[in-house]
Amino acid sequence: MTRFTIDVTRIQFGINVFLRLSIVGPFNLIFGLVFALLTDMKLSVTLGVLIPALMLTMIISSIIVVPYFVKEQRMYEQLNNESQESILGIKVIKSYNLENLQNNKFEDKNW
Repeated sequence: MTRFTIDVTRIQFGINVFLRLSIVGPFNLIFGLVFALLTDMKLSVTLGVLIPALMLTMIISSIIVVPYFVKEQRMYEQLNNESQESILGIKVIKSYNLENLQNNKFEDKNW
């Protein structure tokens, strides 16, 4: 159940980021550059240099960070598997402890 919740949360986050970057991002970029051109030409040149540098930095950092997200997902998966084994083990231990009681009940009913 935990893995399912984590996967759903990641999908929601991914869709949110995708929509934000693909729909809102270009509008912000275009209108920002237009307002910069209307305000000051030096500001526009500065933004023309900084925006590609910022985009390059974001791409490089994304490439570096993605393997850590994959590793984190595997760790969550291992933690979830261990938790499920513990929960199943508790049921087995409970039933093992009740074995004598159930045998006695059966013997009382079956004379």
